[in-house]
Amino acid sequence: MESQLAYGRRAVLNLALPDEKILASYGPDAGEPLDDLVAAVAAAILDPIGYPPLTQAVVSGDRVAIPLDPSVPRSQLLVAGLIGPLCEAAIAPQDITILTARNVIDKSEDPRNELPETIAKHVKLVTHDPDNREQLGFLATSSENQPIYLNRVIQDADVVFPIGCLRPRTAISFYGLHTVLFPTFADRATIERYQKVSNEDPDETRRRRAEESKEAAWLLGLHATLQVIPGGGNSILQILAGDPGKVSEVGMHRIEAVHQHDVRRQAQLAIVGIDGDEGQQTWENIARVVDAALPTVCEGGIIAICSELAAVPTPSSALRQLACDNDLSAANHAIRSNNSVDAIVATVLLAAREQANLFLLSQLENELVSELGFAPIEEAAEIARLANRVESCILIPSAQFADTQVDDRP
Repeated sequence: MESQLAYGRRAVLNLALPDEKILASYGPDAGEPLDDLVAAVAAAILDPIGYPPLTQAVVSGDRVAIPLDPSVPRSQLLVAGLIGPLCEAAIAPQDITILTARNVIDKSEDPRNELPETIAKHVKLVTHDPDNREQLGFLATSSENQPIYLNRVIQDADVVFPIGCLRPRTAISFYGLHTVLFPTFADRATIERYQKVSNEDPDETRRRRAEESKEAAWLLGLHATLQVIPGGGNSILQILAGDPGKVSEVGMHRIEAVHQHDVRRQAQLAIVGIDGDEGQQTWENIARVVDAALPTVCEGGIIAICSELAAVPTPSSALRQLACDNDLSAANHAIRSNNSVDAIVATVLLAAREQANLFLLSQLENELVSELGFAPIEEAAEIARLANRVESCILIPSAQFADTQVDDRP
């Protein structure tokens, strides 16, 4: 049986295995991806869910803020699809500000790239700095008596149209469709509070964080949102716009249909792929794919990750506690005391090492990969040879969006 698993921008793992060896392939279960995203966004905002056409929500002179989810696929085309109709509705390009959570280092990453030059040169681009108090404004105190700070671009806008990426409810560091707004564009203290490892433990804490994000959006007076259903290969299957509550209801149902999978049989090897551009090749997604793979492998099995990850953890990152020579108990304590952006990720990976052997294909140096507790893989062919040596395997393409659950039905 010939099988393929895509990873990175355009890389492909080719496998030639007997049919009985591949127990399952848990890729996105959906139709064809959208081929004209600009037109699809325009159609979604002109016919939104539970809300009048979004172009009717603005008038000439309005200041428009577009908070952008750092992990949303094809962000440049989404931005073009939203801003085009807004300008046709008499919004001046200079009154539009795109807000990003990470620095745009390369011009090719600029979210304005798909806009006509006559518009792009006037649209503002602001990178959020959670440590810059001048960028932040106090919105209100939450029902849990927590101060809510948001970037002033969002607070000063007359209209806010977030562009977010929906994920399964159990996805690491996802707290509902308002995650794109809060805590993404909040102050450092809030971001660190959401990053505490305990947030990922009890369901009740996760629910409270999701409620807090929802409350922040309500206090802001957010009336509309734009969210995408991601597919494989950096694609988008559906674009939803309109009332946040209705979009969440429809979107989460669709996400479950596309990315939720019941596991009937566990394998010795799970091969998982992280496809998409550099925005998808993150340590957070490494943890997500490992979390998705764990229910699919037997105790002591192997999880082989196909990625183009190139991000080297900083010296202060919680990921550094994963060093193989560290005592697991001491490492777990150190990670739980760490407020770095990688604390939750490091906790997930540390726990996974006790259940499975982790192999990583990436663009990192082999020595670093080994130090972090992974078996380094230099080329995809090594994974193909590994698959030939085991009795059974499971494939999970686009695993950064997958939600797998053991099906205990007889």
